[in-house]
Amino acid sequence: MVFMSSTSPGRKCYLWRMTPNSRDIRGVPVYLLPPMSSIALFLVALVTVASGVAFGKTPTSCDALRAIESGDNAKLHQLIKAGLDVDGTGGQFNESFLNNAVLLGKPAAAAILIAAGADIEAITGTAGGLTPLARAANVCDLKTVELLVARGANVNARTGGVLSSTPLLLALSDTFVTFGDCFSVVQFLLEEGADVNAAKGWFGGEKGHNTVMLATYRADSRFMQALLARGANPNSSWSGKSALQSAVETFLVISNFDKKRDEKSAREGLAVIRALVEAGAKLDVRTRTGKSLVDLVEEKFRSVCEPVSLADPKQTVVVESSMKPARSSGKPNEARAFYEGIKKEILKLVTQELE
Repeated sequence: MVFMSSTSPGRKCYLWRMTPNSRDIRGVPVYLLPPMSSIALFLVALVTVASGVAFGKTPTSCDALRAIESGDNAKLHQLIKAGLDVDGTGGQFNESFLNNAVLLGKPAAAAILIAAGADIEAITGTAGGLTPLARAANVCDLKTVELLVARGANVNARTGGVLSSTPLLLALSDTFVTFGDCFSVVQFLLEEGADVNAAKGWFGGEKGHNTVMLATYRADSRFMQALLARGANPNSSWSGKSALQSAVETFLVISNFDKKRDEKSAREGLAVIRALVEAGAKLDVRTRTGKSLVDLVEEKFRSVCEPVSLADPKQTVVVESSMKPARSSGKPNEARAFYEGIKKEILKLVTQELE
């Protein structure tokens, strides 16, 4: 995701427009302003754009976004004193100024807006919208998450739209940018009472991915262990697949294995499976096509643990240099030996042959 500079030619500045009998203020692109009823009003609009001051000397949305993005906190203070509506919206996703501050990695600006009374439960933005806490959790900004919760933000408030989420679910989900350690955010939210078994919304009113399923996608066992320690359901499932099945299927097997580079992630994947089994995950589950956990394990490691036979060993396959995999610094049989060991450990777990 690329954020345009506030001074770049492509940046849209947004003027504010107060609606009658309403305190709602929304950004409107300059070139989409309603038709002026007179030449005088049109000239006022031109002066507004040139000076950066909205009607009645009220700061514009563009002024606020520039101050936030540039980190000019003194300017942001000035705009607030000049009458800036701290609940205004704008930016690439038309979110609140507070959400924009979080998204741009400006915790100081977020703190200024919160202190000035910005709505900490406002749901703004496209695709249903996000609360400030949801946005902060999604980018793993622990400092702002702590500040919002201290001010009373609801740790279980859901985002808008069909695919609604909670802050905990968003902290567990992949995102295009992060500003800190996501595990610290997950741990804090759990300590503050986040629903450990929350699930995302889905189409038709069904439930989507839950916390445990999302944790199976991470090659970091701390997430799963923290959830299970707080009472998360080890038999969580989604779309006909159990969490344990998901942990096996998403286990990362790297053909050009390098022990120094790849061993840690493999051990973490194993630890996720172990945590689920020891927490009571069912072992007799089967996929929709009838495959058992043992079948899934055998299938997962077949490519690296079984010798490959060629119909014609003399056949030469030419691969373009751009398509060649990265070279492994390990010995040719190192990957097979390592993954055979991991495979045996997983099979012991899923067949209850614990040592």
